[in-house]
Amino acid sequence: MSSFFDTVILFLLGLDSVRMIVAILGIVKPTSKYSWLIYGRYDINIMERALLQLGYSVDLAKEITDDISDLSRKIKDNSGINEGNASEKLIILLSRYFTYFEKPINYGGKSISKSLYYINTMEISHNENDLNELTSIMLNLMIDNNIDMPDFIIVPKGGNLLFAQAVAKCLNAELIVVKDSEDKSSVIAPGQALSEAVIRVNFEGSYSVLNKSKNSKKKLIGYLVDCNTSGGTQLLSTLKKFNEMIDACKMNILKPQKAFVLFRADRDKGDIDQKFGELNCKLYRYFDLDEQSKGQIYNATIDAKTRKEKESIDKPSCDVLSYYIKEDRELVDNIIAELKRNKKFYYGGNTNEH
Repeated sequence: MSSFFDTVILFLLGLDSVRMIVAILGIVKPTSKYSWLIYGRYDINIMERALLQLGYSVDLAKEITDDISDLSRKIKDNSGINEGNASEKLIILLSRYFTYFEKPINYGGKSISKSLYYINTMEISHNENDLNELTSIMLNLMIDNNIDMPDFIIVPKGGNLLFAQAVAKCLNAELIVVKDSEDKSSVIAPGQALSEAVIRVNFEGSYSVLNKSKNSKKKLIGYLVDCNTSGGTQLLSTLKKFNEMIDACKMNILKPQKAFVLFRADRDKGDIDQKFGELNCKLYRYFDLDEQSKGQIYNATIDAKTRKEKESIDKPSCDVLSYYIKEDRELVDNIIAELKRNKKFYYGGNTNEH
């Protein structure tokens, strides 16, 4: 009988060795359907035990680790974005949607900006692959800044709705679209400006969040999200409206304390961080751009195209920057280095206090 058990133990040890070798070599992707057979749940179990030691209930510890694990998987599955390459990939993606004008153009709403360049992030959202990459880059920024899993995401109606919707979907959160007071579909009701009926019309997608807040034991959490901002007027207006709604209706909702954009398109509109700070909210982004840095990105695409034409590189999209071409990545790294020198880079370990 003992020889039988010896055989079983040796078999299991051999199986474990095979699992270890497969894991080390990366033959099976950790995100694949049956990866648990190789990798198990070791890291998740450690996290669950740590939460239990901190006093969390078994159910809540499992819910937290499941949320984190699911979000981490979504980021890794989407375009291979991680903390080491997110800012590079963002610049490369934006460079494909640069338009250069021979004379300065105006854009914006109440706060007009002038520039020789226009970065068409709205167009990015109409390309499924690029939208997935842009969404992953945003999720990476949010995780880097220690978000709690949100119940909802807020976006101005004049913002990038497709992008905000994609982010909300990945976070399994509701999307609330806030109308501007000048929006033709916005309701004005004298004497009942912030009644629940008016709120349901002017805050599109708020039905389920409002209903959930009535029965929730904890305050619901949400974040502002858009692809970019300039002077911040639209995001600030949206934040003020949302906070007013919470106060007027005594909703069991926490006032948003974090707002996320991928970048700031211009820096000539005053201290945007102070404006958000006055509303007890912090604006997070990868970097700020000005005419000089936008010119650098645009010129990098021209340099890359010229070089590739000389080298007779016959590849799809050879006229744009590629993360997988060393010379292109060096151009992008030079841009990031310049942003850091000018204190316009806010991401990761290279953040400037703002």
